[in-house]
Amino acid sequence: MSTKLEFSAGGIVYKKTKQGIKIALILDPFRKWTFAKGHIEENERPERAALREVEEETGMLGLKLIEKLGEMTYSFRAKGDLINKVVYWYLMEAPEDVNIELQDAEGIADLKWVNVDELERVASYKDMEDVVNKAVQILNIEH
Repeated sequence: MSTKLEFSAGGIVYKKTKQGIKIALILDPFRKWTFAKGHIEENERPERAALREVEEETGMLGLKLIEKLGEMTYSFRAKGDLINKVVYWYLMEAPEDVNIELQDAEGIADLKWVNVDELERVASYKDMEDVVNKAVQILNIEH
């Protein structure tokens, strides 16, 4: 058994619609509603990895990086190893008419757009509360 350190990056994606701001949630392989993220490749900057991973998992193109939301760390066991993970989160804006093409290979089962005020109730991972709160705060101030 060993301890490993992993780095990932992801995005909380929103779009402006006639009905107000909508936030994208994906249904991950664990059947939890969350946000797209993935591993940072060698020599890749976290913000570039975040855009790439969101594009890969959702098929969304034309995303615009708005602001870094922060980092979160957590640990889990995989194949007997202890994994310490650092995830960098970013707020991203999608075009209103953005197309969605979910990545089956990653086990992404669904995507839904929710209102900002529904976000905290619908998102499954409670350890993301600080990052979600910062995104909501930015969206309420700027829009």
